[in-house]
Parts: sequence; C-alpha cells; structure tokens
Amino acid sequence: MSKRYPTTASVLFERGPPVGSVRDTPVRMYDSLGKTAIKPEHISSWDDFTFANLWPAFQCIFIWPPSNSPAPPRSPIPPYTINSANDVREMTKHHLDDLLERTAGDGARVILSRVGRSLSPSNIIIDSCRRLPAAGDLIYVPRLSVSLGNKQDGGRPWLVVGSARVSKTWHSSSLSQEKPSSSDLIPLHQLACYARFSNTPYAFIASDREVIVVRYFRVSENDPDQFGAEWKAIPWSVAGDQVLTGNLAIWCLIMMALNDNHRSVNFRDETLPINLWYREESNGVVHFRNHFSLRTLDTLPTNAKVVATPGGPSDQNRMMF
Repeated sequence: MSKRYPTTASVLFERGPPVGSVRDTPVRMYDSLGKTAIKPEHISSWDDFTFANLWPAFQCIFIWPPSNSPAPPRSPIPPYTINSANDVREMTKHHLDDLLERTAGDGARVILSRVGRSLSPSNIIIDSCRRLPAAGDLIYVPRLSVSLGNKQDGGRPWLVVGSARVSKTWHSSSLSQEKPSSSDLIPLHQLACYARFSNTPYAFIASDREVIVVRYFRVSENDPDQFGAEWKAIPWSVAGDQVLTGNLAIWCLIMMALNDNHRSVNFRDETLPINLWYREESNGVVHFRNHFSLRTLDTLPTNAKVVATPGGPSDQNRMMF
C-alpha cells in the first residue's frame, strides 16, 4: 500500500489542481443556451451538500485503500497557465482523470456492485466535448462530462455534465447577489440544457479557482424547459482532513449519480436529501440504509432524516462497515 495515500479519503482531501498565471483580460462568454431557463427565484444554496452528510453515506468507501496496488510517488504537477475556458477544461479533465485513477480501488467497486453494476471503476469516463443526444435543431456539446460504460459505446449513460469558466470572467459570488443579472446566470442556463437532454440532475462548473456542484430540479408540470437549481461552491485551495474539498465534492457527485434510482431530474419535493436514511427491520433487528450509497448502519448518523424503507434491500445490500 502506498504510504503517501493510505486511504481513498486521503486522496480526496487533497487540494485541487495547481494554477499559475490567469489571463487578466476577461473573455466574453459566448454560449448557445437553447430554451431551458432558470429564474432567480428558483436558485438556492445546496444546503445539505455538506461533509457532515456525505461522510456517513460514503465512509465505507473512504476508508479503503485508493487502489489495489501501491502507486509510485507522483511527480509534482507544474502550475497550469489559464488563458481561456479551454485551458480550464483541459486542466480539469487531467485532474479528474488522475483523481479517478487513484481512487479506482475496491472501495469504488462497492458502490458499483450495490447498485447492480458489473462494470469496474475504470469504466467511469471523463469526456471532453462529448455530444449530447439530438435536441431538435440544436447541438449541445458539454465541455466536460462523466459517463459510465465503455468508450466504444456511444449510448453509455450520462452521470454528470460540466462546464469550464475562467474566474475573471465568472465567479460563483455572482449567484449570491440579491438580483443576479442575466449574464450571471449563463452558466446555470447552459448546464440546465445539458441536464435536460442528458437526463441527469447532477452538474458542475469548474474554474481556475473553484468548483461549483449543482443539482437541478423541475418546476413546471407543463413546461419541461423550466428548471430550478441548488448549488455549492468549493475553492480548489481547500484541503485537509474532514473537510469538503473540491476533489471530494466532484467524487461524491459521481458516486451519487451511479444509482439509477436517483439519476433523473425530478420536482424539488421528489428530490431526496443526501442525509436521508431508510429504516428497515429484519428478524427484530433495526438497520438504517442510506438511499444513495446503500450503506447500512445500526445507528443513525447525526442530523440524519429517516423514513420507512420503500421496499427493503436484498441481503447483499445489507453489508455492514
């Protein structure tokens, strides 16, 4: 086992990619937004996307070694020079490819097996400019996306869609304003189009300074182009044990998307919180099972919400860690 990376968590607790110089002159955002729209009143903070909620759900994976064989020491990565959103895209893709390679061990296989996947963690693919299914006369090509399957399979399911921004052009602080302008909302509008036609609620915006995780929801029975969004920004510079880092945020977003039962864009009141656990009973013994990771515990984590299990898991999903 690598002495430097004894657990998957230690990899995810690292800071994000190193950035050197960033272009001073803001670059105008040119985006084909399509019809999918988000109104400011339907945008809010993703309050339950916290370390306190994610850690109990995925702790059984975090404590596993990050890979099945010791990895050689990694050479320091030279700082990236950022002149455009394409540079951010390439930086983020290289970083996520490396992150998944280093965490693709037995721990990640637990989630895949629990959700009925026979694929290995190596089948989680980071795509650059993969074209979305046809959307009328419009063509959507996310700068970044995550899918599951074989690269030769053009129909492999989309897990997460993403975009890239230069921080001097756009920053998440724009979303915190009382009345965000139309240009402030462009990244969320764009990702909403991708989310609709890829049929996944999970998305992220990567910049040279931060990563913003997003979960979309529907707001209209009659208009499929009306979306809402919850978001959480994490600076790439955040690092350390027991904290929500950019690495941990994107990794958990991907793990959440592996579960087919939670990978569609629903109405907000149909979108289950991360800290929801099902109560189930077998032979007089009560267990609690997280609806995303299917991890099962004898006692509820702090601040967990509990409901009766909708059906009851199979014995293989009742593994204890």
